[in-house]
Amino acid sequence: MGEENILITGAASGMGLAIAQKLGQKGRHILCLDIDEKALTQNCNRLNETSGAHYKPIACDLSNTANLLESFEEIPRLEHLVHCAGIALPDDWKSTSDKDWDELLHINFIAACLVIQQGAKILSAHQGGNIISISSAAAIKPMPSQAVYSAAKAGLNALHKALREEFRPHNIRLTTINPGPTKTNILRRFSEDYLEEFKVLEEPRLAASDIAAIVDFVVASPSHISFDDITLTPSAWAWN
Repeated sequence: MGEENILITGAASGMGLAIAQKLGQKGRHILCLDIDEKALTQNCNRLNETSGAHYKPIACDLSNTANLLESFEEIPRLEHLVHCAGIALPDDWKSTSDKDWDELLHINFIAACLVIQQGAKILSAHQGGNIISISSAAAIKPMPSQAVYSAAKAGLNALHKALREEFRPHNIRLTTINPGPTKTNILRRFSEDYLEEFKVLEEPRLAASDIAAIVDFVVASPSHISFDDITLTPSAWAWN
């Protein structure tokens, strides 16, 4: 277990960082990929000093396909891939620009397709492993004024479902984790008016460490067990 290589995208902050911290507690080699090179390097240095794990930063802009593919060339071996990188933007159909929709779809779906494809190539060359994507409860219950974000996450879930049978002969297990409202910085590009109107910041919300605990459970489970879709929400959160 101590020699496992795990790639985590979006690892500079939020859920990705929490997942990196949780998985690194077991002495694994954690490859941390993110666009925010400064925060990524600082966090990897800190974790290397305070834990028994080895953290390697990989600066990468997932919106740049060439950069994404080059980053995977640096990875000779993987046992597990956790795709956590994603963005959220105000997504009102009346006022959202086509540029914003392109960004939402590219980062949350197209880049995810490429990450999964490249990760699967590395996993299949060895003994397989887990591909875990952090999706959203919005994939199951689409949110008002978040139509394209919800559609992109639903597409990610559908991608996983379609690939499970293709990957099965290679011992690659695919899991989507669909968190409800979570305390992270993903809403940093939203206005205060939007957050207030749609009550986005209302409690209760999940902690990033809650999602990290689920990822750790999936990664640590025996290889003969597969977890397809896991949805987690605050116990007091109403779906209707």
